Amino acid sequence: MLKTYAAFFFVREPFERLLSAFRDKFETYTTSLYSKLGREIVGKLRKSSESKNSNKLPSFDEFTEYLSTLPDNPQWDMHWRPIHQVCYPCAIDYDYVGRFETVKEDADYILQQLKLDKMAEFPSFSGSKTSKMLTKYYSQIPRKRIEKLMETYRPDFDMFNYDFPDEIMARFSKVPKIFG
Repeated sequence: MLKTYAAFFFVREPFERLLSAFRDKFETYTTSLYSKLGREIVGKLRKSSESKNSNKLPSFDEFTEYLSTLPDNPQWDMHWRPIHQVCYPCAIDYDYVGRFETVKEDADYILQQLKLDKMAEFPSFSGSKTSKMLTKYYSQIPRKRIEKLMETYRPDFDMFNYDFPDEIMARFSKVPKIFG
């Protein structure tokens, strides 16, 4: 089936994608599934006296700490699992790989290449505010955990040619070994 269809997917800068997933699932719009997971994270990481008298949703620090306790990435929720483990770019021969940061232009290009641009139009897109929040959220995270996240998402950074965000890199006095 994949041989007869045009195959494409879109990637996003890994740390921005992780933060966006956290904000979407635990801050902005929480379904019962993510409310349950949030309570599980809070119950696991907070002292019982703390969790009874505070927000039942995890902070970003608690969320990343929780991720660091999970056995391996393929078991993670698809919203924060490294993208190479969601879309399998090494196993599927995609015709196009677009970037979230240029989604409108990339989608228009794909539609044009597929000669669908006269029949369909990708809606206008104003972008995301998440990139402006990286410093605020990642400054809550200990350096060692950021380094672990860097290792986890390293294939995505490499495979899709993303640089490690300057906003977070500024917290390091020297470049961590995995990026140096």
